[in-house]
Amino acid sequence: MIKTDTYEQAEFTVRGHVQGVGFRWYVHQKAILLGLKGYTRNLYDGDVFVSVEGEKVKIDRLYEFLLIGPSRSSVNSVKAVRKNYAGIYTGFEIK
Repeated sequence: MIKTDTYEQAEFTVRGHVQGVGFRWYVHQKAILLGLKGYTRNLYDGDVFVSVEGEKVKIDRLYEFLLIGPSRSSVNSVKAVRKNYAGIYTGFEIK
């Protein structure tokens, strides 16, 4: 049984120069490294969206990685929306 006080779901919208620079692959690597589940995808407006669930402390670490981004990116902001843990993902995907 998952202890929902230590797990959560989060959605991040990353703004800046984040498409065409390997950002989704970067997110995928970091999420797998941290043992998080969910997905990342490009948005039509040039942002990158990330939906993730797992341990809160690991999601916080992913947020720190998102602020940095891969070397060819330039992150202007990361909007975060935290939610209750739902357990809906089985792995981490790039869409």
